[in-house]
Amino acid sequence: MKARIWFGPGLAVLLSAGGCQAQNESQNVPPLSDILTCQTDMDAYRQLSPELLAGGPVMKKLGLTKTAPAEYRPSKPIRLYDKPIHSVIFSAKGPMAVLDTADVDSVAQAMEITTEYDPAGNVIGERTVDQAFSAVGDQSFFLAASLKLATSPAYPEKTLAGCEYLVEKK
Repeated sequence: MKARIWFGPGLAVLLSAGGCQAQNESQNVPPLSDILTCQTDMDAYRQLSPELLAGGPVMKKLGLTKTAPAEYRPSKPIRLYDKPIHSVIFSAKGPMAVLDTADVDSVAQAMEITTEYDPAGNVIGERTVDQAFSAVGDQSFFLAASLKLATSPAYPEKTLAGCEYLVEKK
């Protein structure tokens, strides 16, 4: 039986029950740019994701300040794909940077992503950058990390770019 699971509090509990180490403040936190560009080891992100979703102390280590539910602003200017980051959104699927640019094509080119339009007219794109199998106790998981690109009416004149981390229970 296959079950699709997105990183989130429920998955964190499931994986913690399998013996995963809990994230704590003394552990190394990867740079925000690595998290947003799928350069973070998937297993390390899996361990970090509960604290990211909860808005825990790790946000301070990443240089982020909460501005809205699940949305954070960098405390100092940060660039991603040579564009300034306006804010960062964390969801169960992964983090997305809200870039201060409407130039989706240049971001897509930097990310090496082919774009298309969804039925609502938003630009979307995706490229898988890593995939692996992992075992936790007697359970097996398929892990994948994909670069994502989108536009959204919630963020006019902005481009969303980030990494989606997926787990499928096998």
